[in-house]
Amino acid sequence: GSDRVLESPVTLEEELRECLPYIGHIHIKNYSFNPELKGKPFQHVDLGKGDIDFKSLAAILRAEKYDGPISIEPEVGTAEEIEESLRYYREVFELD
Repeated sequence: GSDRVLESPVTLEEELRECLPYIGHIHIKNYSFNPELKGKPFQHVDLGKGDIDFKSLAAILRAEKYDGPISIEPEVGTAEEIEESLRYYREVFELD
């Protein structure tokens, strides 16, 4: 469950490096931890506004020459929020 993730001594960067040889597709979205939420304490937010450091993950993908597909799932409500997530994604993953 999500409690195990919070207590994990393994960082996302370490996990990505370990799993990357076995990854054929990457699916990204962002969350913000909110302990006041019942059940799952994670709230969906724009890619650039959550707890996940996509810049460090993108740097690993570039360094390891990952060339597989990456899809985004911006689970936010408005067209403006989705556009902001797309802008952030293009910036971080250095896409034109």
